[in-house]
Amino acid sequence: GVAMTNFSGWGPTDDGRIKPDIVGNGLQVYSTTNNSNTSYGNSNGTSMASPNVAGSCILLQQHYKAENGSYMRAATLKGLVIHTADEAGSTAGPDYKFGWGLMNTLKAARAISSSSTTIEELTLNNGGKNERLLFSNGSTPVKITICWTDVEGSVHTPALNSRLIKLVNDLDVRLVNANNNATYYPYRLNPLIPTAGATKGDNIRDNVEHIYYPTLPAGNYYLRITHKGFLSGGSQNFSLIYEGFVDGPRADFSASKTSICAGDTVYFTDKSTGNVNAWQWTFSGAITSGSTQRNPMAVFNNPGTFSVTLRALSGALSDTKTINIKVNDFPNAAVVDKDTVYCQSEKDEVVLTPVEANGTWNGGTWMLFINNCKFRPSRLTAGDYVAVHTLINQFGCTDVDSVVVKIRENPVPTLSLQKTDYCEDESAFTLTGGTPSGGLYLINGGPNARFDPGKLTIGSHRIGYEYTDTNGCKGATESYVWVENCVGIDEVLNESDINVFPNPFAQKVMLRSNSEFDVTKITTVSGKVVQVDKREGDNQLELDFNELSKGVYLVEVNANGVKSILRLIKK
Repeated sequence: GVAMTNFSGWGPTDDGRIKPDIVGNGLQVYSTTNNSNTSYGNSNGTSMASPNVAGSCILLQQHYKAENGSYMRAATLKGLVIHTADEAGSTAGPDYKFGWGLMNTLKAARAISSSSTTIEELTLNNGGKNERLLFSNGSTPVKITICWTDVEGSVHTPALNSRLIKLVNDLDVRLVNANNNATYYPYRLNPLIPTAGATKGDNIRDNVEHIYYPTLPAGNYYLRITHKGFLSGGSQNFSLIYEGFVDGPRADFSASKTSICAGDTVYFTDKSTGNVNAWQWTFSGAITSGSTQRNPMAVFNNPGTFSVTLRALSGALSDTKTINIKVNDFPNAAVVDKDTVYCQSEKDEVVLTPVEANGTWNGGTWMLFINNCKFRPSRLTAGDYVAVHTLINQFGCTDVDSVVVKIRENPVPTLSLQKTDYCEDESAFTLTGGTPSGGLYLINGGPNARFDPGKLTIGSHRIGYEYTDTNGCKGATESYVWVENCVGIDEVLNESDINVFPNPFAQKVMLRSNSEFDVTKITTVSGKVVQVDKREGDNQLELDFNELSKGVYLVEVNANGVKSILRLIKK
């Protein structure tokens, strides 16, 4: 009975999405006019239909907040309006003229307040599934709607009537018969045949999916929401609205114990609701595989984890519940880190790991706690320490295991180099002088036993030696050598009666002479003039190179009118 005005716009969009979403009255709508402050009149068009729908929606938001304390998501409001719309058009379901139908604000408001209509705001994670068990009595119409605010899509190249799908996150709703796996699909439209009626199938275009069946076979159904591909953003909020399902049996039971010893008997108590008139029990791992008693018992002889399932029946409807029974053998007090050697250089805390937790430890004063075995090898003297782990389960079964913690000293290697100063043009050679033999040589932190002055930069280099003993304990030592550019330095040196000490030096060097002298210039070997702090005394001068880097420096000295060049080495 819903008539279309001759000035209405129809869908679909180019990619086939259902437009309009909803229709509202836009013909002869009685509303305010601008003739006076109190004038009213009838008007036509979207200027009437749009505020009619928008105003109704904001009233629904107000009503929803009054009922629930918060406003609906936009997708919830849209889904609710579509879910409660009156059928319009010549065929069942949506079409490209009336969309999902004529907005019925009263039905929407009643759905908000009704206990028979479920409205939920949920989130579907990427790769996830939202599923629940529902019951149909076979006579009440079933109606399901999901709606979501899709993420922003990419802009496609402009084209006439482009059929490229605009939907980014494609959610799917299905209703599946739990007994025979028959699947019930939502409505969909075909943009290639826009006048054709809606069919049931996979909707790949719309961010609204709606399932409606006036009748379904009575029984159990899974309401399942999944998605295709990858969800942009990693998840998608969505709204779910459904009605037409009935209360069915809800299987529930308790067990006298869920963790037992082998050979124990477990007693089960039925707590199902919903007018249950039959019980089907299944016991895995028990002496008896099943029972039809309301409150049965079962004996489990073998260790392991076994499932117990109750199927509660109420006529054609049923529900199941499954729990696990853990059958325990004797506990295992064994420790994973058994007879392990630790080096005294280890400063991190060590925690011995038992196969099963919740035991107690006893090892003497070196062990700080009884509920776990913690120690730092660096705080213990070398030797063997015994730790005893005892485990008692709730059934009185006891097991004991002992562990020997072996603390060993780290080796102390030595390194004796042939010399510590090299010219960069000297030949490469293999490092020696590390004891005990069989260790690892390092140059500037990298493993390398071949010392080649020509491949190293001018300056100081760190020579290391590491030795690992049969216990896996490691010791290390290091020394420093100096590589310098010796070419051309000797030519600029003059005979001088000035004494230099120490040379090489670390920070400061002292110059002494029997006669007065002055330092006129200090340069690097490359000729760059540098400045140092000077401290003068009688016939002596202290130079402080603390602010300069390691290397070779040339000092020009004037003694009694004679200039000399001194070569100093800072290490």
